[in-house]
Amino acid sequence: MTENIICLAIGNFDNKSITAELIPNTTLKPYIRKEIFALLSEKPAAEWLISTDSQFGLWSMIANNNVCYMFLGPKNYPSCIVNSLLFDIKTALKDTQQSEQEILESMSKKYQNGQGKIKNLSENIKKVQELAYVGIKKVMENTEIAEDLSEKTDELASTSFLMNQEAKRLERQMYWRKIKLKFIIGIAILSVLLYVVIPLFSNDN
Repeated sequence: MTENIICLAIGNFDNKSITAELIPNTTLKPYIRKEIFALLSEKPAAEWLISTDSQFGLWSMIANNNVCYMFLGPKNYPSCIVNSLLFDIKTALKDTQQSEQEILESMSKKYQNGQGKIKNLSENIKKVQELAYVGIKKVMENTEIAEDLSEKTDELASTSFLMNQEAKRLERQMYWRKIKLKFIIGIAILSVLLYVVIPLFSNDN
């Protein structure tokens, strides 16, 4: 079991019970179980994916009807890996005849075997985030410049009806340019993530 996975658990909201759990560190087990029961005390209105702080790290959970799939790991653990693990557990419960405990154990082994790839993926994701930050910063700078120009144009527009119409046109043009830039950056980030993530899980299969 990888040391980054502090706890995997499946709980039930109706009777506030733990139906399966995997906690390698037996010393922490009673404290972690106490946190699980506290998290199961409030049933969500609909399916959700949420993260909440723990004294041992960070809880990530998927709630589906009365069932809650739970992961506890370090706060710096890649969220995309956590989400993938939880959805794999949820899917496995529907598609296999394994017990909940067997599924938790098999998933922990799967992600343990891919630990080196996970580390590389985490580094790649960090690089993508850095590139995205630079790109967004440039977009924001351009947006600020555009907003300044728009304000000056509005001031001049008060002296002439024609200038007022031109200012409105420029404002609409800059708005759609900003939307277009954000859309392009979003597509670029998504493409890079898919390029990195899909080969990883293809190799695992």
